[in-house]
Amino acid sequence: MAEQISSNRTVSPNEAKRAIRKCIDVQRPVFAWGPPGIGKTRLALAVALDLQQDFSEGVCFVPLAPVTDPQLVAGTI
Repeated sequence: MAEQISSNRTVSPNEAKRAIRKCIDVQRPVFAWGPPGIGKTRLALAVALDLQQDFSEGVCFVPLAPVTDPQLVAGTI
């Protein structure tokens, strides 16, 4: 079950990072979505940096913003 953060309140970056890390423990891949400019990319990169030592083969950030065709998402990842 995906972790959801209510969109009607402000959350701290640390709270958002904790929620994403909980999701990663349960399922992969994990996606962040929302309107432009709210910090999704910055958050994803911060979580990836924090998790580097937990994954011997590393972590990967895949920018999906340029992908306009939903059929191409899986291939991009």
